[in-house]
Amino acid sequence: RKGRELSINLRTHRVDTFRDPGDRDAGTAMLAEGFRRIRTRGKYGLANPGGKVVLPARYDDVKYEADTTGRGIPAPYVSVDLEGLWGMADTTGRLLVSPRYDSQLQVVADSFFLGEAADREVLLSAAGKKVIPGSYDDIIVEKTECDCDSVTHPYFKLVSSERYGMYNP
Repeated sequence: RKGRELSINLRTHRVDTFRDPGDRDAGTAMLAEGFRRIRTRGKYGLANPGGKVVLPARYDDVKYEADTTGRGIPAPYVSVDLEGLWGMADTTGRLLVSPRYDSQLQVVADSFFLGEAADREVLLSAAGKKVIPGSYDDIIVEKTECDCDSVTHPYFKLVSSERYGMYNP
């Protein structure tokens, strides 16, 4: 409409212009499920499909993939990078894990985050808390299958200084 992008609510059929929070230097980029990465003064944030800013533009990068293949970050998780350190937020704007990890966090077994700092791995809950104390050389996600209920159950192999352990949530 008059050169501006529109957002359309498919349930209510309400048509509105996308409310850009003031990006003057590079526009916005469309991400998954109608979310947009916004940019203001060289920093990135996230706006929901209705145009409301849910993460302010203060990050060096924001990634929202809503991946369903199991190879990327699934909804509702949003990776955030601040000065080369990665954290995790959700699409409501809640910061789950403060940016303090050396690489982008992985979502494993649907409800855990795997992070790396100083070449050591840590296992975090979806709330961003350490699930098991310490850090490890490697944390490997495995699954057991039970014929009784045809559900897979995750567990984690822990490796530290050539010692092995297991965590079964």
